Amino acid sequence: MPKFGDAIGTVMYSSGEEVEQDESMKAVALVAKGDYHGAIKEYEKMIANKPEDPFPVSEIAKIYSEKLHAPDQALVIIQENLENREWTEENAAFLMFRLSDIHMATRNYDAAKDILEQVAGNFPGTRHSGNARHKINELEQLQYKEIAAQRAKLSSQG
Repeated sequence: MPKFGDAIGTVMYSSGEEVEQDESMKAVALVAKGDYHGAIKEYEKMIANKPEDPFPVSEIAKIYSEKLHAPDQALVIIQENLENREWTEENAAFLMFRLSDIHMATRNYDAAKDILEQVAGNFPGTRHSGNARHKINELEQLQYKEIAAQRAKLSSQG
């Protein structure tokens, strides 16, 4: 009797089609396995199939920056994609924020601030501009704290 119930359930609730794993799922699985270059190839397939989607560009940059410890390559990936393709305002701002995040992670605060100022200037009156201004304030506070910590360290040594 249980087999009969399973068969009825399968007929009633299943389309009978194989569920196809998309490139994003494959890429995530490859990252989990440590196959970063394989994941990059999957994300590149996504770019070829949906060139208007900034997510795979961002993920490739994230792999280079965080997994392969090559933030300069990550910056190149995002910069080239920003310059060589047409993006909606939303997607361009998304990639510019990622660019700023990578600069922040490498402690290149001046470059990060420059990118954020570009976002604020390129998208005035939008939430992107507001978010960029907010991140600039956070960045300036972080820089102030780091300078204060360095001064405290130097004064305790001397």
